[in-house]
Amino acid sequence: MVYVAHLNWTRGQVYIHLDVMALDFAAYLWGFILLAFALTNYRKTMEHGTKIIFYSLVFLLIFNTYVYVTAVMQMYGTDAIAFSHYAAELFLQGRNPYTQDLVPALEKFNVPLYFLTPTISGGWISNMTYPALHFLIFVPFVLIGLSDMRWVVFFFHLATIVIIYSVSPKKLKPLTLIPLFAFPNLMDFTGGGVTDFLWTLPIVLMALYMEDLNKSAIFFGLACSIKQTPWMLAPFIPIWFWKKKEHLPVRLRLIEIGKFASIVAATFLITNLYFIIINPTAWFYGAFSPMLGGLIPFGHGLSTLTQAGAVSLSEIFFTVCVIAVMILLLVYYCIHFDKLEYAVWIFPAIILWFSYRSLQNYFIFWIPPLVISFIKWYDNWVEKKETLSAN
Repeated sequence: MVYVAHLNWTRGQVYIHLDVMALDFAAYLWGFILLAFALTNYRKTMEHGTKIIFYSLVFLLIFNTYVYVTAVMQMYGTDAIAFSHYAAELFLQGRNPYTQDLVPALEKFNVPLYFLTPTISGGWISNMTYPALHFLIFVPFVLIGLSDMRWVVFFFHLATIVIIYSVSPKKLKPLTLIPLFAFPNLMDFTGGGVTDFLWTLPIVLMALYMEDLNKSAIFFGLACSIKQTPWMLAPFIPIWFWKKKEHLPVRLRLIEIGKFASIVAATFLITNLYFIIINPTAWFYGAFSPMLGGLIPFGHGLSTLTQAGAVSLSEIFFTVCVIAVMILLLVYYCIHFDKLEYAVWIFPAIILWFSYRSLQNYFIFWIPPLVISFIKWYDNWVEKKETLSAN
C-alpha cells in the first residue's frame, strides 16, 4: 500500500492533481491501519484478515487506474483501444469498421506515435485487426457517453479478480491473490490501455466451468470473438475432452467434441457473421491480420535475436518454430495428460514465446486462468485425500 502510494506520488503530478494527492494520503493511511491490524491480537481482525487484504488490493487497483487515466496518461497508451473505441463509434454511425481507415482515432484520442504498431513497409497499422467483439463491447458505453474505455477494461479486470477470489477455498484466498498483483504490469496495463482483460475474463470463466460443456464452449467462443490470443488453446481442448471422457464410448466422445466446437463456432459467428457477410475480404484481412504478416518482429521472446541484429531470421522460421512447439506440446499433453491436465493454460504463452511477435501481454494474461486451474487442482487433491481417509 505504501509502495503504490509512493509510486503514484512520483508519477501522479500531485501538485497539479489534488485528487491524486488525496488518494495518495488515503493509501498511506490505509497502509498504517493495516500495520496496526497486523500487530493486534484481536480475534475478529484476524478472522477478517483475508477480506481486509482483498479490499486493500481492490482499492490499489482503483487508485492505480484512476491515476493513470487522470494524470499519468491522459491519452490511450495503445492503438488497439483507440481503434476499437473509434470503431464502436463508426458502427453506431452505420459504417463498417473493417473497411475504414482508423487513423483519425489517433488524433482524436491523442495517441503518440511511439504507441503505434509499425509495419515492415515503414508505416503503421491503421485498420481493425481484431474480431468484432473487441469493439462491439464498447458500443453500449459509447451510447451512454463514456469518454474513456479504459474504465470498461477496468471493470473486466476487477470482475476477474472478484471471481477468482470468490471461488477460492478459504485456505487459498490469500495465495490466489498474490499472482494477480505480484507482477506490476498486470495492474498497470489496464490503466495504460492494454485491452487483454476483455478476453481474460471469459477465459477465466471457461477454466472455471470446464466440466460444463455448454458454458465452457460459450465462454471460449466469446474470448475468441474478442482477440486472437485465445485461439492458441483450440488444439488442446479436444484432447482435454477426449481424456476426461474416457468412460464414454469413442462415438460419444467425438459427439461431445463436435458439440463443443459447434457452440464455440456459433458464439463466434453471432458477433462476427454480420461483418463477414457485408464484406468477407475486409473482415478476414482484419481478423487474421496478425497472422498474415507485414508487422515488424517485436517482443520478449526468441525474436529478440532478430530485433537486436544478432541473427537474421525470417518470419517463416518463427512460424515453423511455433508449429513445432505446438505439436510437441500436443504430443506431451496426450501422453502425460494425468500430469499436465491443469497446466494447459500456460501452453499458449510457451508457444507464443517462439513467435515472430511476442509481446509481454501475450504471456502475463494467462496468469488468471492458471490461478483458476490451481484452485481446481487443489480441490481435486483435497477430494482425493478425503476419499482415501474415508476408505
